Amino acid sequence: MSKILEASGFSIFKNYLSKKDSEYLFNTFVNFCKFYCPNLFLNSYKKKWLDINFNNQLIKLRKDNPKIFVAIYNSFARSSAMYQFCYESKLHELAADILEENKKNLGLRDPILRIDVPGDKRNIYGWHQDSAYSNLHINSKNEIIFWLPLVNTTKKNGTIIVKPKSHEINKNVSYLKNKGGKYKSKQFLIKEKFLQKFKSSHIDVKANSVLASYGNLFHKSGFNFSKKIRFTIIVRFYKILVKDYIHYRENIKDINKYSRY
Repeated sequence: MSKILEASGFSIFKNYLSKKDSEYLFNTFVNFCKFYCPNLFLNSYKKKWLDINFNNQLIKLRKDNPKIFVAIYNSFARSSAMYQFCYESKLHELAADILEENKKNLGLRDPILRIDVPGDKRNIYGWHQDSAYSNLHINSKNEIIFWLPLVNTTKKNGTIIVKPKSHEINKNVSYLKNKGGKYKSKQFLIKEKFLQKFKSSHIDVKANSVLASYGNLFHKSGFNFSKKIRFTIIVRFYKILVKDYIHYRENIKDINKYSRY
């Protein structure tokens, strides 16, 4: 299945996530919100991720108390619920098919729920490669990134922007733009001379579909001009039992020593 991504560096798997999986994740996330802010999140939210009351309450929280907003974000990112979601929705099986690897030999790295509120400029990533942050492999085709919107994404709410075929460049093209801070993310951006070689495309992705891409594809977040939050899951799967995996590379001398026996 890896050939599906070869032409452009990404592919979309429509309606991969079930409604049940999406609702499970929503209900779990709401419980986290209610734990931190029981006096704010009082409602039941019939429209789930699209519920206007839920959206407005989260937007208000981020504006009035960014510390608590970040606490909810970080706590949920570290929860077993995120990992359980990845396996119960069978994302690992899709990754195994794309990477042409046994699912037991895959790693799972940092699944997160992105909460991109309208008008937010602080946490928009410029043009980057996910492989620049991980350095897990030399061959970036040993790592797959899933971008999974929980709401329909368009240019208006800041869908993902990619540079098709940029995955063909398999070398270091990035520089450290921002070291990050308390409320701002660390950023490695792609050098301008490499960006100029490829055209950009806004990719509309329907809710519960999966956009899969190689780790070195040039991409960035769009700007959310809408009145609602753009909720997306980002999760990375990668091969472990390959010789360019970072822990193998770092210990190659000792591995060669023991291979003599």
